[in-house]
Amino acid sequence: MTNTISMPSERNMESSDSVDFVLEVEAVNNGLLADDELKKLQKSDKGKKLVDYLKSEYQKSKDAKQWRVRQWYMNMSFERGKQYVAWDSTKSSLSQLPRGDKNLPRITVNKIRPIVRTEIAKLTSQKPSAVALPASNDIEDVFAATAATQIWDSLYDRLRVAHEMRLVARDISVLGLGYLKVYWDSEKYDDWSEQEGDICIDHVSPFNIFVPDLSIVDHMKQPYVLHVYTKPIEWLKMTYGDLIPKDKKPTVVAATEIADISSALDIRENNSKPDASLVIEAWIKPGTTNLLPKGGYITIVDDIIVEASIDGFPAGYKNFPIIKFDHIPSGQYYPACVIDDIIPLQREINRTRSQRIQAKNMMAKPQVYYREGSLTVSKINTAPGQYIGVRPGFEYPAAAPMPQLPPYVSEELQALDNDLENISGQHEVSRGSTPPGVEAATAIAYLQERDDSYLAPTFASIEEGLSQVARCALTLAAEYWTGERTVKVTGDNNGFSAEMFRGADIARGTDIKIEAGSALPTSKAAKQALVMDMMRLGMIPPEEGLELLDIATLSRYTDNRGTRPDELRAQRENIMFKSLGEMDVMRHYQSWQTGVEQGNPAMYNQDTGQPLMPPAVVPVNKWDNHAVHIEEHDNFRKSPAFDLLTNSQKAELNKHIDMHEMALAALQAAQIQQMQLGAQPPMQQGA
Repeated sequence: MTNTISMPSERNMESSDSVDFVLEVEAVNNGLLADDELKKLQKSDKGKKLVDYLKSEYQKSKDAKQWRVRQWYMNMSFERGKQYVAWDSTKSSLSQLPRGDKNLPRITVNKIRPIVRTEIAKLTSQKPSAVALPASNDIEDVFAATAATQIWDSLYDRLRVAHEMRLVARDISVLGLGYLKVYWDSEKYDDWSEQEGDICIDHVSPFNIFVPDLSIVDHMKQPYVLHVYTKPIEWLKMTYGDLIPKDKKPTVVAATEIADISSALDIRENNSKPDASLVIEAWIKPGTTNLLPKGGYITIVDDIIVEASIDGFPAGYKNFPIIKFDHIPSGQYYPACVIDDIIPLQREINRTRSQRIQAKNMMAKPQVYYREGSLTVSKINTAPGQYIGVRPGFEYPAAAPMPQLPPYVSEELQALDNDLENISGQHEVSRGSTPPGVEAATAIAYLQERDDSYLAPTFASIEEGLSQVARCALTLAAEYWTGERTVKVTGDNNGFSAEMFRGADIARGTDIKIEAGSALPTSKAAKQALVMDMMRLGMIPPEEGLELLDIATLSRYTDNRGTRPDELRAQRENIMFKSLGEMDVMRHYQSWQTGVEQGNPAMYNQDTGQPLMPPAVVPVNKWDNHAVHIEEHDNFRKSPAFDLLTNSQKAELNKHIDMHEMALAALQAAQIQQMQLGAQPPMQQGA
């Protein structure tokens, strides 16, 4: 995290060290010390003790983590197809297994990667739905919660949270856990609002996160969390300026300091010289150490403190900004993953398939018995049609009898496949194929749900984790969005809205939650089969059923038929009313009044010569299906969003609906008149 906070505030601090560290300058960056204060802290006893403390805690947590890191190396290697490996404790790395039988081929039938791909697809198939809860029933708090929900939806798209979650999902599937980090970067440019400073939501590798107590399952209850990484010297000098000495030299090898995964990924690292510096970013809870009794945030580069908040977390951070996502609960901090249990089965599959291929090769080219001296073996090759000379008086060569593989070998492979399905929870329906005889939508949905139940704890962790991510992001927005920011939201039915918000608008609406079950995958085939069944039974009209089928090619058809165009038009008009400003209303009526004064004939009643009443800002068109528009606008008036409109916005919407009702009444009166005359009643446009 670079130059995390840039907003000024005031704070006093008392020293507790033998060499006093006193802040002569009161202005700090929302809890972060200014550069001159950092330099004082670097030279003080307190600063030196903090550096020693962080380096010691990093080493202890790194040592405690190694047992799990070794399993991660193995999982990564097997997922990538490098499966004839074992942990070599003498080298502290993965090593290639020695060959026992040189003639036995080493076949790799990678069953793990499809399982990983399926898990990633399931974990990321749905965008979880979020809703912010207001602090009270006051209209201001309801508005804050509604604005917070819109801001989170906008951040989710703009910051590409779905992309970061795919990286997290891969870590969850292969390693058992994943992390997202939410922070404020004062140097990042918000191109939507064209302002400096923006929220960041980034994927962080589990290799880079360290905690002290592995018996504590809840990540947020850890005494501290360390985010450790390496950076080149030039990057550090550009980021932290003169806090880094000009003659600073590299101290660590970036490829091996935190995690040496080269053997797992089959990457050859030839660099053994220091090429970077170690960065330790520590988030410490109150009461963890007497050096920071109120907790705090410290970042060190080797032995140099480059960022610090020594009187609690920086402003905008209520808890750790690093959020953890778990896979299979293990009762400890580090959860398990499916690959842990699959590796023994994968080894046996590879061994059995290799033996079968060896037997096949021997059948194609069997061993041969011959009398010594009867022929010259070196002249025999595999060329077709070869003549093989046999000396007179000797027997012809004969193929050695080849034993057949017993049936249990094939049965064993089938048993291994069944074990893989049961352990991974991925049966035929999860792989996209329906079991024979299963066609009903409810049956397909049941089988899919049974497989998804294996991942229920993982989905729950994702929903809880994303709730924490959203709350952290909104809290940062409430703190640092001092000016108006553009928030773009694409809603249902392709409705689009762009609004301006300040952080103060959502200060009482940051309690956002992910709706339970919204991250669960849904079977599109089961949904479509259910809709078709309901259409056949007459439970839903065919035109509504076509929309529910959720087929891209059909949406183009349904969007241009029946009342659908009018529904979409009315929904876009609702968005227009939400964004209607006081100046827009004023200009509209001033323009109408000017036209009346200038005698514009379009603004006068041609029969009476009197000026017409000015229409609503959003016009009513003669080709509108007035009944559909009235229904859509009335639904909007019943929603909480209507309560958040200003009085002028409500008045314009009501006036717009009144105009639709008058147009509809006039049309119905004309139809009645035509029917009384015995003529065909006129049809409304769009009906």
